[in-house]
Amino acid sequence: MNRMTDAPARPFPWEQHYPPRVSWDIAPDPRPVPAMLRDSVAAFGPLTAIDWRSRAISYDDLGRLIGQAASAFRAMGLKRGQTVALHLPNHVHHPVMFFGALAAGLRLAHLSPLDAVREIEHKLTDAEAQVLVTIDLPDMQAKAERALADGHVPRLIICDDARFGDAGLPAAPLPADERVLSLDAFRALAVTDALPGPQDDPDIHDIALLQYTGGTTGLPKGAMLS
Repeated sequence: MNRMTDAPARPFPWEQHYPPRVSWDIAPDPRPVPAMLRDSVAAFGPLTAIDWRSRAISYDDLGRLIGQAASAFRAMGLKRGQTVALHLPNHVHHPVMFFGALAAGLRLAHLSPLDAVREIEHKLTDAEAQVLVTIDLPDMQAKAERALADGHVPRLIICDDARFGDAGLPAAPLPADERVLSLDAFRALAVTDALPGPQDDPDIHDIALLQYTGGTTGLPKGAMLS
């Protein structure tokens, strides 16, 4: 069978269900994630980006939060290519810190809320994380504090679960430790809430994320995503 001559003519049957100008084989235009973020904020500014606990957060508001986080990460002295680890549940804090770190030229490492302390400590050490970001939910904060105390990460940022709407969950107290920053203290480091411009974008081949495997056949391994 000659696959070239016997192939059905375009459009293929399934393509009739695609929106206009959408094609499954379109050639992508590779751009760094912060550039795509800036484009989305510019295009959809007043529209809702995230609806969280009955609070609508617009693209403009999200862009300002991300810009503030990027500025604060830089003010902490973090350098391009260093790692920020996120130990967060599904929460607004996650995209803010995720895109904020990328916009600052940093790389990220994901930790699961279900990770045991030994898994968290292994991932922090393997990723050479300079900062761990977590939340004040007691179990998660306790694991993060343990990793800090054991010397697996030098600094800790603790976000507050009730920041974008109180779910009535108990909150752990902020530890009295100069290595620990509350979200307010972290934000206070920022000198701007503007998103970094194109001149600050990372290269598309830089490592953006270390996404760890489940570790079912040994220690978790970080898949390097650009």
